[in-house]
Amino acid sequence: MSFFTKLVYFILFVLLIIHPHFITGHVLYLPQAYAQSLASLLILLIAFIVYKLHQSDLHKVKTEKRRLERQLHLSTDRLLSAYQYIGLVNRRLPLLNQVTTKLLNRSYATKKSKKVIMTELLATAVVSLARSSWGAFRFIEVRSNKVISEFIFSKNSKKREVKLNLSNSDLLLSTKKNNFVSWAKEQILRTSDRSSAIQCFLILPQEEELKQNDISILQSLVDQAQILYQYLFFHKPATV
Repeated sequence: MSFFTKLVYFILFVLLIIHPHFITGHVLYLPQAYAQSLASLLILLIAFIVYKLHQSDLHKVKTEKRRLERQLHLSTDRLLSAYQYIGLVNRRLPLLNQVTTKLLNRSYATKKSKKVIMTELLATAVVSLARSSWGAFRFIEVRSNKVISEFIFSKNSKKREVKLNLSNSDLLLSTKKNNFVSWAKEQILRTSDRSSAIQCFLILPQEEELKQNDISILQSLVDQAQILYQYLFFHKPATV
């Protein structure tokens, strides 16, 4: 309550107490008692009007406060999102160099060296992005529905074999409309290159639900694997 409102209430309270001492005798043909009652009613009416005006001001202040709080909350959320995005980019920018320059800078003359490159790309997807215990790249020839190549990476120190329960038909059918799906006990991400005769699939366990940012980056990595596989296994290096 403002000082001005308090002052008005104080003045009205004082008038309510002392006005009977000033209204004596008849006032404009009104008996003394009626005049005093009318004065009391008028003072109370003024007090009520002041009260309603004060309540209206309080309501406006509360509404403005809620609006500012919503704006502050929205700004805080946007700021946090921006910081999270910047942190995400800063953490994952080095992956770009790791999955391109460093991989292609190696010798890939032998089949074993090509397999190492694909496995390291898979390891980047499993460890750095999906944070899973294992993962697999499966390359399927769409026409024959056969596995052309498969690369498996496991963080288990014993290098135990990972058993994949999904058939090629499951992979092709489940990802017919969407590149990313959850099927059985696995999470599947298919290459964006739907026109290719050989399709790359990334298979991960459902140990941790992937966030949208992770899925977007993993999609880029799967598409990178699709291109890299065709380059390594079907491209003939130039002779110098």
